[in-house]
Amino acid sequence: MRKISLLCIFFLHFLASNLNAFSLSIPYVQKEEQGFIFSVRYKNFPLQEVILSLKEQKEDVLLILEASLYERRFLLPGLFVKKLVYFKKAYFNPEDNAYRVDTEKTTLTFNSAEDAALFLVRSESYYFLFSEMLHERHFVVFKATLTYKTHLNPKLRYTSKLNTYIKNAETIYKFSKD
Repeated sequence: MRKISLLCIFFLHFLASNLNAFSLSIPYVQKEEQGFIFSVRYKNFPLQEVILSLKEQKEDVLLILEASLYERRFLLPGLFVKKLVYFKKAYFNPEDNAYRVDTEKTTLTFNSAEDAALFLVRSESYYFLFSEMLHERHFVVFKATLTYKTHLNPKLRYTSKLNTYIKNAETIYKFSKD
């Protein structure tokens, strides 16, 4: 009986820990003739840890978003069609005494680590160019990878060791007839 109760406690702890894990959602998708526009929202982003990592002014923070388009097939795995990769890289630039965020399009400058981290976490829309019309047999797999290094342990206490944290999130968006 005791083993069953310990197993139940372990299982509940596992469920509770996954509820607060880094994840992403796709709240809005607009179909266009040549592709689609999707909005990405990050949930439970480790904002405090990223801010403290940026304030150390030594290591970069990298956020990579991959969008892979697949086509469903009957009784077979999805057929890969196309993949796009977007990134945001935040770091401290000692020449300007400012924080910078590089994206695939631009470089932005911020005066504080808080502003740079908030730019990383903000919801953003991306355009996915695709030459033919998308149907209900298509679906998109979104994968986000957040990588940062810091001298803080998971309890936010300073250690002499440089810790590397990699947080992954994934979601699937299925197209409908609408």
